Order: sequence, then structure tokens, then C-alpha cells
Amino acid sequence: MLGFSLLTKYVALIFAPFFIVSAIAYLWFNYALLEKEFSEELKRIVLSFIAVFAIAIALYIFFMPGILYHPDILSKVFSIVKSSVFIFLLLGSAALTLLIDIFSFKSIATRAAIKKMQWIRPIAIRITFIFSLLTILFVLANWIFPGGIIEKIYSVEPDLENGVGFRRYDMYKQVLLELRLTVFSLTPLMLVMWLALIAKKILKKIRHEFTVLYLMLFVGMFFAAMVQQQILITVRFGIMLYPIIAILAAISCGEFFSQHRWQRYAVTAVIIFAGIASLWSVRPFYFDYSNMFFNNGQLINDGWVYGGYEAAQYLNSLPNADKLRVW
Repeated sequence: MLGFSLLTKYVALIFAPFFIVSAIAYLWFNYALLEKEFSEELKRIVLSFIAVFAIAIALYIFFMPGILYHPDILSKVFSIVKSSVFIFLLLGSAALTLLIDIFSFKSIATRAAIKKMQWIRPIAIRITFIFSLLTILFVLANWIFPGGIIEKIYSVEPDLENGVGFRRYDMYKQVLLELRLTVFSLTPLMLVMWLALIAKKILKKIRHEFTVLYLMLFVGMFFAAMVQQQILITVRFGIMLYPIIAILAAISCGEFFSQHRWQRYAVTAVIIFAGIASLWSVRPFYFDYSNMFFNNGQLINDGWVYGGYEAAQYLNSLPNADKLRVW
């Protein structure tokens, strides 16, 4: 699947660092359970990582054999993805270091590092979720209130200058602009349930805790990668986040409304009704994506062929419309 993802879009390169970071998070979060078999588990993870990428690269070459005859094609890809060579060298070095530690020292160094960092784990997780909640709420406030809190980025339209406008901003403003598209293109119900889940995780334990952590980790890494690449995302790129946030919202529904069967039926009915109402409210511009919170006259997503609906209406209103030819 990774091989097919790489063939489809270079954005799939984000899975390389994500797999490494999520593996470290897995060992860190579950150290108490894995302590006795830590070395074997680390070996399994590292070898799996190498195998996954070896198969993905083999599949990539199989479907695109031209890179064997024209290696310059790869250099063009790497030139598009900034710092990609450095990232892959870093990941390769990390995998090699771990392999040396596993087979030469029985994972002593990695085990010691993970063990010594256990005390900070609950603090780091809580701080991460508090930061996520406050950032999303700030993005909502900045574009809901007239004039915005940070005026200079309030009226930024979707980037149409190949990133020139976006790259002029400080990093924290870039992060806010990246989040704007996702926050204001989610259905209101999904957004509210996502925020509710984050808030509950700050205050107490939740079910499916590790699943939530890994999914939130991916969302955070996606935005970090976009800022690092200096790309202001559109729905075209950000669409991969919607199923992930939908899963988080579904887990949230389970957290708050799963005590009784009637609650589950009621919530299911509300979700279906909210989905239909959301579609109805944006008709006929179903691909505008803006939700009800983004009502300041701006576009959340730069469109392809906006106005086509109105043009069709006009042409159909002309005499003998069925005999017209449109060029």
C-alpha cells in the first residue's frame, strides 16, 4: 500500500518519518508492558520498517522502471520535496543505529533512553493536547470574529501566487493558516466532537487512548511537514485528514454517548441528519467545503471552474438552448 501511495503522490513521503515517530511513541507509551521483551519488540519494529520500505521501493520501480534508465527523474522529485535527501539520510542513520544497538548491545542504549524518559510521558501528552485545543480554538476565533485577532492574516485568500504570499509570514502565522482550511472545512458536528475528545483527554483517561494519540500524531506531523515544505494546503492535499478526524470524532461520540442503546441510535440519527443539513446548506456549491462558522465572505478553498453552475444556468435560459454550441 505504501508503494502505491508513493506512485500516486509524493505527499506519501510523510509516512517515512511518521512510521519512525509512531514506533518510538509505541515503545515509549507501552514500556511497562514491553520491558521484559523490549529488545525483541524493537528488533521486530525496525526489521518491519526496513521490509515495508524495501517492498514499497521495489513496487515503485516495478511500475516505474524508467527511473533505472533515467535516474535524473528521482533528482527532480527530490528537488520538489525540500530536505527530502536529508530526511532519508536521517531515517537511514536512525535505522542503522538501532540495528547496531539491537544486534551488538541487545538494545541497552535504546532501552535506557526510553526508560529514563518515562517520567515526562504523561506531562508531554497533556501539554500536547492542551496546545492542540488552544490552537484550534484560536483559529476559530481569529476567523469568526470580524477583523480577526491577528489582522494581517485575517483576510488572506487561498494562495494563488505559487506560495510567495504564504512564505512571507512568520512560522506561527503559517501554522494558523494551514489549520484554517481544515478547521473551517469540517462539518460542524465533526469539529465539535473532535474538540470534545481533545478536551476530555486533557482532563481524564479515555478509551482507545493509543489510537487517539497515534491519529493526533499524524495530524500534527502532516501540518509540520506542510510548513517545512512551505506549502499552503488546499482541500486537494488536506483531504487525507478528513477520514482521520472523522475517526477521532467517532471515538468521541463513543466516549460521550455509548452508555445506552437509545443514545447510540439517537446519535446515529443526528449524524445522518447533520450530514444532510450540511450538504443542503451549501447547495449548489458542494465543493466549496466551507462550514457554517466561516461566514465572512472569504473562500476557504481556491476553486476550479467556480461559476460554472451560473454559466450553465444562463446558457440554458437562452432561446433554442438545446441547439447552441458552447466552445
